[in-house]
Amino acid sequence: MIKKLFLCFLFLFICLNIFSKQSKKNVVRIDIIGKNTNRSYFIKFSDENNLNSFEVYDEDN
Repeated sequence: MIKKLFLCFLFLFICLNIFSKQSKKNVVRIDIIGKNTNRSYFIKFSDENNLNSFEVYDEDN
């Protein structure tokens, strides 16, 4: 029982790591440093070949 539970957690951990690396593949972080504030924006491109379509996310999202 413990072995099955351990394998299940290990599988979930590996899946989460693979998913997070794939989702961050086309993301660029831009930091804008002002006099009193710092802002970070994330730009996510649809794919590596088509840089015309993208989405911009705030650091808070």
